[in-house]
Amino acid sequence: MNKDTESLPRPLRFTEQIFDISLHPSKHLLASGLLTGHVFVHSFGTEKNHRLFRERLFKKSCRAVSFSIDGQASKDKSWKYLDLNTKKVTFDQENAHSAPLNKLISLNEQMIATGDDNGAIWDIRQKKQAFSYNEHVDFISSFTFNEPKRHLFATSGDGCLSVYDVRKSKTIAVSENQDDELTSSVVIRNGSKLAVGTQSGTVGIFSYGLFSDVTDRILGNTSSIESMCKISESRVVTAGDDGFLRVLDFFPHKYSIVLGKHGVLPMEKIVKTFDEKYLVSCGQDSKIKFWDISGLKKTEARIREDYSDSSDESDEPSGSDGSGSINSTDDDNSDDEDKEKIILENNNQKGRQIRNDLGKGLPSPVDNKKKNNSESSSSSNFGSDSSDDADTRTVKSKGPKKREILESKTKNNGRKNKKRSFFSDL
Repeated sequence: MNKDTESLPRPLRFTEQIFDISLHPSKHLLASGLLTGHVFVHSFGTEKNHRLFRERLFKKSCRAVSFSIDGQASKDKSWKYLDLNTKKVTFDQENAHSAPLNKLISLNEQMIATGDDNGAIWDIRQKKQAFSYNEHVDFISSFTFNEPKRHLFATSGDGCLSVYDVRKSKTIAVSENQDDELTSSVVIRNGSKLAVGTQSGTVGIFSYGLFSDVTDRILGNTSSIESMCKISESRVVTAGDDGFLRVLDFFPHKYSIVLGKHGVLPMEKIVKTFDEKYLVSCGQDSKIKFWDISGLKKTEARIREDYSDSSDESDEPSGSDGSGSINSTDDDNSDDEDKEKIILENNNQKGRQIRNDLGKGLPSPVDNKKKNNSESSSSSNFGSDSSDDADTRTVKSKGPKKREILESKTKNNGRKNKKRSFFSDL
């Protein structure tokens, strides 16, 4: 064992598929939801990991977990409120949606958001639904919350991004169809940009307040981007279905580092600890791994310094990335408020028209992939590993379909695995 692995917590291994993980906002605590409906909570550290909680809270799979205090979403269309101090479920919302839940996010101590094909905001104190949104025709793949502006972003398998104000029962904007399944999103550049991951591996950049369409696209990733984690305002880590963790820098756009490889199977999610010391990844190999990211901000500063020294003086905007397109600057939020409202309303109308077309039976964007990518010549196949193709050929289905396939397998193996332990330390 080398010095790098000695300074990291030991991986956690389960005997069943992990669907989601969540980290405590102020402690080294990890919650995980499993295919079998079990929820685990572990404390982790360099010396030893400890299991604090294990219980089967759902009859079917647990598809999402989130600390805030803690809530879980399930295939049986319910979510539960778990108090870790008493280790008891204090609230159980049955039939929360008309379809199995895919995502859950804690917005604050009073509100959470849940999503299947549609989204809902729940008031925890009053124990009821505050309001719901019905903007998508396919599953919600991720939630991102911009706390300063109280905006909730939802990406969907229908290829659209939707934006909501959690204080109102109102949709702010819905993007045009991106002809690609949207998988994840993260707010960057001090709230002036939104980066969106896709199934094709392209990262789209939205300028804040202009959510009709992306202003730039970043190539260079050969696999689907399953999850993204923000390291700084200009750097994120992407998790691909090829198992690689790649570091992506913005302005200028560049994949700068391969952080590592989780395994040969696709990853489900990555998230960083509250002290920004570790990155935690989980995948379809039923493992949770820890990565040291304490030095990523230092390398970012060095890369930017080198880039600044090598750049010639120019009158071109700072958003120019050398790829043939000019990116918007960080002054997007300085637009007049009335003008922004008009733009957002136009975006909303365009999005609604696209969803109406999809509802009339026109081809889904996921089935209508781009036949020809004119920008593919600039991609660098960064961090690819062709030797793993044979190992990943059976796990290419995405979203709820992928999870339903995994869930169906437990019906045949349930009794055989009844006496197996669900957790062990490597």
